[in-house]
Amino acid sequence: MRPVWRRVHEIIWGAAHVERGSITWRPPLRAAIVATTVCGVAIAVGDDPLAIPITIGAVFTGLADTVESAAQRMRSMLWVTLWITVGGLIGGLISSHPVAHVLVLALFGAACGFAGSLGRLGGLAGVLSLVMATLATGVPESAVSAVQFALLVLVGGLIQTAVTVVPDLIRRRWELLAPPPAKESAAVRLRAHLHPDDPLFRHGIRLGSALVVGVIAAFLTGWPHAYWIPLTIAWLSKPNAEGFASRILARLLGTFAGIAASVLVIDVLGLQRFGFAMLVGVGTYVSVAFLAANYAIAVMGITAIVMALFTLIGDPVGETALARAAATVIGSLIVVIAPLVYPPPRPAAPGA
Repeated sequence: MRPVWRRVHEIIWGAAHVERGSITWRPPLRAAIVATTVCGVAIAVGDDPLAIPITIGAVFTGLADTVESAAQRMRSMLWVTLWITVGGLIGGLISSHPVAHVLVLALFGAACGFAGSLGRLGGLAGVLSLVMATLATGVPESAVSAVQFALLVLVGGLIQTAVTVVPDLIRRRWELLAPPPAKESAAVRLRAHLHPDDPLFRHGIRLGSALVVGVIAAFLTGWPHAYWIPLTIAWLSKPNAEGFASRILARLLGTFAGIAASVLVIDVLGLQRFGFAMLVGVGTYVSVAFLAANYAIAVMGITAIVMALFTLIGDPVGETALARAAATVIGSLIVVIAPLVYPPPRPAAPGA
């Protein structure tokens, strides 16, 4: 029994451990100020639904900030902004068409999973664009059109990029003239992984298939905000099994804690109007600061952001909390089962 308990301990430790050296402080503050500001402006002009895409666009682009040169950071953030805009447009266009919802999200999910073959930035852009697509399917159709949603995501991302990078570029203008680091072309890197035994290729197929199951499950439940099932799948799916169980546990703990904290702040304390923008700012700071340090804490922040924004447009947060939690559990179970049905390739034997 000792190995079993050791494995349980490893899973719990992996979900709870905080890598203190990976916590960042200044970039999250910048990202939080931008997210709070754009959300507050949308509230001030009296068009609350606009707060969702512009704020999420700013938050997700903030997650792409790096410790590279200012020019490289700008390229990374603009690349992520482009793809989350595409994801927002796709999600908005398919949200009211059930068949297209299943088929297009499956294909887009497979492509986003395969994007990891382009490196760390490609993998991040793939995850965030897929999450944006699933999130866009949950926004009420009457709130904002698909094109408007995508354009506001773009605006939010560009504002975050400008505030984050432009001051550094002004001080170090010469970095713009320096060529980017030499890399293999995207086509070469994609072709290198384009075969059935490649882990990223199989991950793309597995992710697209899991999303089909998740979307169908969302339709069958009929729950409010059942889009959280495919949303959970998009956040959790990874091409390898390293830290898999800990990530699942961290997602569950972070989501439950984020829901509980949001219900407490919004319903119990009676949060109103610009208070939602402040909650968005806190959630943004937490998610960006702890993204690399502790996934559960980062998920808690992202959950608070989504809860605040949807409550802003009239969603009764307390009444939908249990449905969101249950949808997270279902999405997590689908992610757990998917590798059993279509497992990653086995490592080659030594000397093979």
